[in-house]
Amino acid sequence: MNSPHRIEARQNEPQLRSWLLAQKLLYSRVKRLMGLQLTLVVVGIALALFGGLGTWRPDLAQAAAAVPLWVGPLFGLAVALLNAFWIPARQQRWRSDAAHVQELFDTELLQMPWPQAGTTTSDDEMRRAQVFDAAQPSRALKDDDPTNWYDPSAVAVALRRKKPESEGWLRPDSGRHTLDDLPLALARLVCQSQNLQWDLRQRDRYGDWLRALFWGLWLLALLPALVENMPVQVWLLKVLSPIVPGLLLLHQMASEQKRVVDRLKSMQERWAKIWEEALADPQRSDLDAQARELQDRIFQHRRTAPPFFDWLYALWRQGNQAHTQQVACDRVDEAVAALKSLAARPTSH
Repeated sequence: MNSPHRIEARQNEPQLRSWLLAQKLLYSRVKRLMGLQLTLVVVGIALALFGGLGTWRPDLAQAAAAVPLWVGPLFGLAVALLNAFWIPARQQRWRSDAAHVQELFDTELLQMPWPQAGTTTSDDEMRRAQVFDAAQPSRALKDDDPTNWYDPSAVAVALRRKKPESEGWLRPDSGRHTLDDLPLALARLVCQSQNLQWDLRQRDRYGDWLRALFWGLWLLALLPALVENMPVQVWLLKVLSPIVPGLLLLHQMASEQKRVVDRLKSMQERWAKIWEEALADPQRSDLDAQARELQDRIFQHRRTAPPFFDWLYALWRQGNQAHTQQVACDRVDEAVAALKSLAARPTSH
């Protein structure tokens, strides 16, 4: 039943791994700007706390009162303008570059044509992506460079350190099927499912964190007014104004994650429909076109979806990897069983 696409082996070839490294480094630029945004949020919180010191530190009230009232509003305005105009344009450009490099990886590995009309890249964007990519083969690949990106069987290696074999977790010799046991059309769909599963799981959780931070920051802003009757105009200028950019940023980030999660759920529903049709008839002539249509949506999603910090990715990585690859193992077994069932059916004459 082995197929010649060899996805599990080819994904770790130097050129393909270099593309994964390239998109990782491009996304790191976006994350540095996100770090700048959150640093400014923290500075705003510090200004707000200093402005409200008279509430809980009377000994420092005189120093806090000496800060001009215009400092907080000016800082808030400067940060709001930076978040509205300068940072988003650069984040979008680097996100787009990273998505194009990731698409180079997917289209080569999964043997798909380049995105259809409406999602094609401009010559300038491809030039940036290719120039950045061309420098990567000479870089030494680090231990944490992505390998086995689409390997369901890799879950065995990841989990055997955490769970004893007696608990039923996968072992390298567990006899489970792999992507190479499937024809390309089905293996490609399993890989697309892994992309969607992983991203949905982590973004849903990330959105919950952002909403909690948003309401926590609101509570922090209200504390001086709740603990001591600070005059409204002083509270607005010294406490709320430097925090407003942080509130707006967190609200925007939480809203973006909600839209991204809804979009991923829609893509998963579309994937499930294609998968059902593919299992019923793996020889369908339109499977390649349907997979490319779904990949177009994944590509657009990557171009527009905001990334999140590496430390959060690392914090959730093991759980996300275990869940996603276990589901992929089940998908592969489901497909192998369907293929065997179809092969056992008597042919009509």
